[in-house]
Amino acid sequence: MSDTGFALINELKNDGYERPTLTQLVDMGNHGVSVDYVQGLKSYGYQLKTVDYLVKMRDHGVTLKFIGEMNALGYKNLEPEGLIRIRDHGVTPDFINEFVAAGYPQLSLDEWVTLRDHGVNPKYIKELDALGYSRLPVDGLREMRDHGVTPEFIKDLRQLGYNKVPVDQLVKLRDHGVTGPYIQKMRDAGTRI
Repeated sequence: MSDTGFALINELKNDGYERPTLTQLVDMGNHGVSVDYVQGLKSYGYQLKTVDYLVKMRDHGVTLKFIGEMNALGYKNLEPEGLIRIRDHGVTPDFINEFVAAGYPQLSLDEWVTLRDHGVNPKYIKELDALGYSRLPVDGLREMRDHGVTPEFIKDLRQLGYNKVPVDQLVKLRDHGVTGPYIQKMRDAGTRI
């Protein structure tokens, strides 16, 4: 059942894996670990040696296609835990390609994970670009996103005459609760801002 027969057992044995228990065979079948998967991993240079790790990789969505696409982007010979980590955090080849298309160079996997975890995405970058904030450093993008500097926040400031406010000032304003409506309220109260 589930393509977990003698061919898979023989492939595992030939590749130096431990002998799987019946429970592990069921787990492999349920998670899509097949002869093709084991052979494909081997072709990419992966010999995990434990059946449980094969199941873990497959369970976390580390497919052969995913590994191949990451290889094509220059991310080769990644540690199995690294593959699982980026997959778990939603860093996909499409995500990376969208950033590259937006003019960002190839970043480290940790930087991709950080951007993804903090909600920086290509849409956010395009919206900032349209407002004149182009090609910002990755750390600047992450900081802006973390502090709630949204395109709408920048637009509100622009409507009040504050154009091209530096990134560090945008962050400070946002941190201190200074928003477009707050500035307008202060102006309406007679405060010169």
